[in-house]
Amino acid sequence: MTKTFVIQDTEKKETALMRAVRQSRLEMVYSMLHLVGPDQPLDSLSYLTQTDGAGKNILHYAIINKQKDLIERLITTFDTDQ
Repeated sequence: MTKTFVIQDTEKKETALMRAVRQSRLEMVYSMLHLVGPDQPLDSLSYLTQTDGAGKNILHYAIINKQKDLIERLITTFDTDQ
């Protein structure tokens, strides 16, 4: 079963996770992803690949908002899971 976040904004098809990343609420983002320590990966790549109505995922939002730590964490996790 693929884990996904519930769509919060039906018009934009944006999840609560995407909104938290877009609004730079990083503590909330890390809580949602259960990132407790620096070496703990995300539960599933579905969090990285779930897209909104414009085709953007949380990595896109992190890049747009210049959230370097989150970008590095997401890329490291993606690379590790490949």
